Amino acid sequence: MPTGDENLLKEIRETYTAFVEAWGDIHKEGKEDIRYQADPWDPLERAARSVKGQERPCLVFDVTSQYLNQITNDVFLNKRAIQIDPEGMGADPEHARFRQARIRQIEVKSIAQAAYSTAFDGAVSRSYGYAGWDTRYCDEDSCNQELYIRRFPNPEAVLLDPAAKEFDCSDGLAAFVLDYVRRKGFGRNWPEAKVKDFNQDHAVLAPEWIHANHVLVAEYWKVHLKPRTQLYLDSPAEPKVFKDSLAEGVRIEKIEPVRLPNGKEAVEALVHTDGSKVLVLDRRKIEERKVVRYFTNGIEILDTVPWAGKWIPIAPCWGKEKYVDSGNGSKRTLESAVRKTRDPVRAYCYARTAQMEEIGRLPKTLYLGYEGQFATNTEWNKINKITSAYGEVKAKTPATGDVILPKPDRQSHEPAIQALEMFCEASLRAVQAAMGQTPLPTAAQRANQKSGVALERIESQMARGSYHFSENYDRFLAHMGRIGNDLLDRIEDTPRDVGIRKPDDTPEIVRIHEPVLNEETGEEKTQTYGKGTWGITVSSGPSYQTEREEAAAFADTFAQNPALVNMALQGVGAAPKILAKVIKLRNLGPLGDEMAEDISPTEQEGQEAKLPPQAVQQLQQAAQQVQQLQAMIAELQKALQELQFEKQAKLVDNQQKKEIVAFQEEKKLELAKLEEATKIKLAEITAACAQAKCQLDMEQERWKLSRTVAAKTQEQLAAQEHEREMQAAGQAQETALAERASQEQAEMAALKQTIVPTGEAV
Repeated sequence: MPTGDENLLKEIRETYTAFVEAWGDIHKEGKEDIRYQADPWDPLERAARSVKGQERPCLVFDVTSQYLNQITNDVFLNKRAIQIDPEGMGADPEHARFRQARIRQIEVKSIAQAAYSTAFDGAVSRSYGYAGWDTRYCDEDSCNQELYIRRFPNPEAVLLDPAAKEFDCSDGLAAFVLDYVRRKGFGRNWPEAKVKDFNQDHAVLAPEWIHANHVLVAEYWKVHLKPRTQLYLDSPAEPKVFKDSLAEGVRIEKIEPVRLPNGKEAVEALVHTDGSKVLVLDRRKIEERKVVRYFTNGIEILDTVPWAGKWIPIAPCWGKEKYVDSGNGSKRTLESAVRKTRDPVRAYCYARTAQMEEIGRLPKTLYLGYEGQFATNTEWNKINKITSAYGEVKAKTPATGDVILPKPDRQSHEPAIQALEMFCEASLRAVQAAMGQTPLPTAAQRANQKSGVALERIESQMARGSYHFSENYDRFLAHMGRIGNDLLDRIEDTPRDVGIRKPDDTPEIVRIHEPVLNEETGEEKTQTYGKGTWGITVSSGPSYQTEREEAAAFADTFAQNPALVNMALQGVGAAPKILAKVIKLRNLGPLGDEMAEDISPTEQEGQEAKLPPQAVQQLQQAAQQVQQLQAMIAELQKALQELQFEKQAKLVDNQQKKEIVAFQEEKKLELAKLEEATKIKLAEITAACAQAKCQLDMEQERWKLSRTVAAKTQEQLAAQEHEREMQAAGQAQETALAERASQEQAEMAALKQTIVPTGEAV
């Protein structure tokens, strides 16, 4: 039975056993969490109540689903989005947006929300859930593969590396994805397997894998680490390269130290075959990660598939993480939202069952008497159904002789319903406290506030107790985005058409890795995923329809203030910037961002656009006049309204009515004139703003021109000054030479006088 993979198979079997043992306690508690949600009764207690002839009820009430749904639905209503930001090494915002749009389309096509919701629901209900990435062929006739998001409906089938320290297990070196296959159907699922019929020897070799009716088939993910040296080069085209992957003839040699801008020194250079050199800025030793997926049944390797990414493509969504020391050292535990509700839920169901049993103990026979005592009046059988003036019984019976018997007693029983109801209420409060829901009413609830703001505050107060689950969900999504972003340019690396989805949820088809002619500009552009390092974050916000509604409502509010509109559109002071910031603070989504970009003013050469003082003064005066006109209009409208009230409140004769009508018409005419004057004034203000803007543009052009002229003038003056300095230096040199010649002539004359001619006496 040797297959050549004995060492690997032995490693897989031992690793599987270790992983099952490490996750055993967490899985056991998770199963108990799920069982308690379906049946909180202890199995022994339920069995004792099911003895034939002594049956007792075991009522089950669902008291946790509403709180679980509140936690999960709050996350699902506020959709999260994977956001990619450029961080360096050539990354840019344009490629970041394209990557983000591509991942958004993959999520839509993969129905990723189902995978995300399953993972988060697992974290809330049992403390762990998973989702992942995988590849598949684009269609039946294509060899190209595409990415899709993988759903794990049974989180018990996933075993991640228990030695991983990171919260998202990104540092894990192994993982299992389990699948149980019927032994009779194993050959159909794996026709190329060497062993299709399993015997006792196989069961002895891999007892945890080969069972009586099924075979465990697992995906074994393993990260192979390879130590390598990475060189960082002074080359934008090739910023880094591995030392062991250099082309033939390329070598590294020592050079004279070169001071770098960061203060370090480069002492090495990469020498190419043509003699050109590239500075080696730095080097570091790394462990290159190579991920491989093995399919195995524990006794043979069924398939080996290299994985393109550097992480195992499975992201965990945890509940509340704790490290608890039970006497053998601290050990990681995960808690679901229902972990601490087990006992309160069981107590609640027990109390409700006791209530029903108490009600069942109420006596059905209301009167007790001696045998034969009710023989006188047969109406006693109907005493609880009819109204009778009296009921007779015998004072004596043959069985009791001459003894006078007491009257029949009415049986009464008061069940402890009220006490049990208080116990049920206390149990419910304990459930709420364990779920992170405050059992006490908030101030807004006590005040019975029903406004939208009050309701939002109540919901926010209720969500704070379970916020750690939402935070863990964001970390889970961030790692999903990190894995997907790493795989994009590794899987989709050939020319093809891919779908993207814009922020407004509109789809688009884009050709990648191939030049495409732009019919409008006539330029060719090749769309790629770009190179560099990317940061992954998670953003949350309202749905696009909600964004549209909020943006429209805000636009209506903005349009109702014409003075603010005019100031913003004409660029008066800081009004445009302030308004743009207000729009962004409203978090209206992409539509709001577009509004802010349209309103926000542009800056030229670091100088803010400002109106001349004269134009600002004119605008201020015009604004004051508009305010005065608006005040007069308001007074006239108030007077007109008062006249209408007087007209409705009093009975006047026809003459008075005519006078009132004439007065109203006169006021209406004045009002129309004032409105016309207001429009004219607004037009004048608009024209003044336009003229002021033109003046500003002209001032800026003159300023630029004057700065250019000043620069040229300064250069000419500097050249003239330099020429004068050179002339002065030449004159000084000539003067010095002349003085030196005069001095030398004087010295020669003195020397001649000291020389005595031959034949002459001294």
